[in-house]
Amino acid sequence: GIWTLSDSPDLADLRVSDWYSGTYLSEKTGPFSLRLDLENQASNLGDANYMNPSVGFNRELFKLAISLNIFPDLRLYMGGGCKLPWEDYINYETQVLFFSGLEATSAPFSLLGSSCRGYLAYHFRYEDQAGGTYNHTVQCGLRINLDQAQSGSLRLALVYDGGHSEFGDFFQQYDQHWGIGIFYDP
Repeated sequence: GIWTLSDSPDLADLRVSDWYSGTYLSEKTGPFSLRLDLENQASNLGDANYMNPSVGFNRELFKLAISLNIFPDLRLYMGGGCKLPWEDYINYETQVLFFSGLEATSAPFSLLGSSCRGYLAYHFRYEDQAGGTYNHTVQCGLRINLDQAQSGSLRLALVYDGGHSEFGDFFQQYDQHWGIGIFYDP
């Protein structure tokens, strides 16, 4: 994923750009599922901050999530993670993180010949970084299945973020914003 923060819609005053990449292993058995992630985050200041030189922000972490489908249309999850030990961190902070959330979907309906669902998701994350950082994210949108096999979907969402900045170079700053997201789920 790529996230940008700019002072103008044409990105002429780009403040920062973040890239997230990674891979995961997952398993589903009945209503339970497990997911192990290896994730890399890289963050670089944009042209708007050229007077403030930065070496950038680059971190790797492992995350394990456990989820439970309580009902067919409601899923709860929780998990944790830690940064890789060879990263350069503040020694008195553990660099562990905890997260939890839920996802609820509507009954399926048809829109322009595609199977769709409305959805609402909430995600909370706490990380022992910079004295303790936390984030709340809420998504509300439409999930469009791209094929009849019920795998591969596109999500269009209104997104709210509140807490410490999601951008690596600004993670110590409080941030609250709305956005529009387009997500692909394989």
